[in-house]
Amino acid sequence: MSKYTVETKLKAIELYKKGLGSRQIQCKLNIPSHSTIDRWIILFKKYGKAGLITKRTRKKYSGQFKLEVLNWRKEHNESYQATALKYGISNTGIIAIGNVHTKKVVLMPFLLSKEDQLCIRKLNIKS
Repeated sequence: MSKYTVETKLKAIELYKKGLGSRQIQCKLNIPSHSTIDRWIILFKKYGKAGLITKRTRKKYSGQFKLEVLNWRKEHNESYQATALKYGISNTGIIAIGNVHTKKVVLMPFLLSKEDQLCIRKLNIKS
């Protein structure tokens, strides 16, 4: 179950449409982070109400797809949120962080299998 109901998210969108900023909505609806509201606004603008409905699908991504996502983010210097929106990934936390200083990829729960480990090595070699 989602932490926030679709009704709460729609209420935030309505307040935004009335001219309130995300920080004002945060206070009004008692939501800890204004970035959560910013994400809802972006999802609503792109997908409408359907973008606010949380999907619990445990989707599996191929190693090739993961490499594509990581490379695109690195090449375009984009945020996790923008990258997730581009590729239709609902949870931004599963995207790996490209660490430019050490030329290594620091990972979250995005790459786990042996196939994925091979992809990581390839990505690190390209860096």
